Amino acid sequence: MWMSLPFEKCIQKVKTPFKLPKKEYLEQGRYPVVSQEAALISGYHDDANHLFNVGQPVVIFGDHTQVLKFIDFSFVMGADGVKILKPINDIDAKYFYYALTTLMPKGKGYARHYKLLKELNISFPPLAEQQRIVAKLDAAFAEIDKAIDAVNEKERQCLAMLKTTLNAIVSCSLNCDEEKPLGEVAKFLDYRGRTPAKSEAGVRLLTAKNVRMGYIKQEPLEYVTDDTYQQHMTRGLPRVGDVVITTEAPLGLVAQIENTDVALGQRLITLQTAEEEIKNSYLKYLLMAEVTQQKIHAAGTGATVKGIKASLLKKIPINFPKSLREQQKRADTLEAITQQGDSLLETLVKKCKELAQLKSAILAQELQPPQSEAA
Repeated sequence: MWMSLPFEKCIQKVKTPFKLPKKEYLEQGRYPVVSQEAALISGYHDDANHLFNVGQPVVIFGDHTQVLKFIDFSFVMGADGVKILKPINDIDAKYFYYALTTLMPKGKGYARHYKLLKELNISFPPLAEQQRIVAKLDAAFAEIDKAIDAVNEKERQCLAMLKTTLNAIVSCSLNCDEEKPLGEVAKFLDYRGRTPAKSEAGVRLLTAKNVRMGYIKQEPLEYVTDDTYQQHMTRGLPRVGDVVITTEAPLGLVAQIENTDVALGQRLITLQTAEEEIKNSYLKYLLMAEVTQQKIHAAGTGATVKGIKASLLKKIPINFPKSLREQQKRADTLEAITQQGDSLLETLVKKCKELAQLKSAILAQELQPPQSEAA
């Protein structure tokens, strides 16, 4: 017979253990630290007096992050936002973990979410049936996780191949190439330090948040009004094909502008060339290459968030063929390889999503009371 209880009736009181400040996490140590971060183990600690001894498995809930973890080993609790959930004797801890995974509503960013758990009702069958369901889910998920790992490995191999090919083509005749500082071959449009007022519609605002390595993503979609655009864009207007590079958080992401109707925002610089010395399409790949990325990051400053000043970015030496035809040839080759790689990556990402959806479907099916016992 299935039962249903409010969340707070499903858990036992747990004495709050010692909370270890994040600055005291060790990279190696005797005891694992469990926090509300996504990783199962966030660090290590050596003091046994701070250990939370797990007699029976528990579920960890991240109050801010909504991360759920099934923990069956003793650990040191990371500071702030960690809730230790110990189910009552009638509920298997792994079953409880799976149930919360299924029922947990979507939260609102970095906020307190424990109150959402208090609104839940947990349905559960007799303990033996719970354990049968858990064993079935564990077996199914092990096979799905194995498939996901295989897909992720193929994705890593694909990205590594693209990176190797890019570096090889860019470096293939390094000793024979022209070398000049970036500031001599490109004009810098720098709108950093100016944040235009955003609006619900109007001209698209392009910031570092939109730039990924090799392309510009749509999200987040942000806008400025036409009037704001006119007032803001006084340092020069972007052109189709211009190269943009992020200057911090993160440093060194490179893409090309596909639409001139954009306002330029924070943490990026737009590079404009006359294409008399260097093609924009080749400049993009040149800046993406490892040899250039190393120079950019070496010139960056900052302990917490690394960034680069425009004056230092202009001094970065770049090597490129004198022949525009050779540049275009290399760029066309890299573009073709990139498109093939993107197509494969898109397929792999889709496969991972399908496998994740399969896990959710199996969870929902197995944790649903039979129709005859549904309330």
